[in-house]
Amino acid sequence: MKKILAIIVMSLFVISLLCIPLMKRGEISQEQAIIEAFNVSDAKVMKTSVLCEGTLHNKYWSRNQPEINKLQVVAEDVLRSFGTCNNTSVQREQNMNDYYMEYSIFAQIDENQYLNVKTWSEKRSSDSFEGFINIELFQDDTTEYLKDSKEKLEKIVGAYFSDKHIMSSIVGVYDGKLNNEQFYELSNRLFNKTSSKQVYYVEKDNTVSAFSYSPQYKDFSMINDKKANIELSVRYHSYEDTTYIMLSTPPQS
Repeated sequence: MKKILAIIVMSLFVISLLCIPLMKRGEISQEQAIIEAFNVSDAKVMKTSVLCEGTLHNKYWSRNQPEINKLQVVAEDVLRSFGTCNNTSVQREQNMNDYYMEYSIFAQIDENQYLNVKTWSEKRSSDSFEGFINIELFQDDTTEYLKDSKEKLEKIVGAYFSDKHIMSSIVGVYDGKLNNEQFYELSNRLFNKTSSKQVYYVEKDNTVSAFSYSPQYKDFSMINDKKANIELSVRYHSYEDTTYIMLSTPPQS
């Protein structure tokens, strides 16, 4: 009887251990994960951003009859969706030629919250244009509103896209230059904080990027045929003697 009881207790203990990862999965948002990771980077926060980009839904756009007015209507509609703005803080711009047309808006929608909307079309064949849209919500010098910005953007943007990618990011800065050893130590520290494992590394155009993956986060991108949901990018500007870092989730493919 004691042996049976011991087996039952041991079985329950093992089951409880197996359940722990399942319970933890999804408890922390990807935005909160990169905030907590950034907080151990010792970098100064410059900007936090949520960017939604993709193809403009065909109900707002005609491939065969492109019109700058249609792009304007979409951009202005997005602006209204974020509430009233002081008209003096809204900047509008449009550009157009035979192969490209663009309408963009920049607006301050709160004390430290800004909106960028860009709608444009490109000629892809002799008689067809493709429509695109980018919507970015960002703040300076704080990570406080990143999660709320993501939720706000998700509620508003869905109708405008036929396909989209939403990426949250934090941009920070160090004085001076990070060497390879310092970058390696930084990426290990940040990826360990997000409980993710590095899956890819690339150097391109004076930028070093490392990508990591953890199954505990829902959203991911395919980078070099590997799943990745966290990206750390580092770029050094010699003129300023400053290193910029960006921590983002999920990365752009």
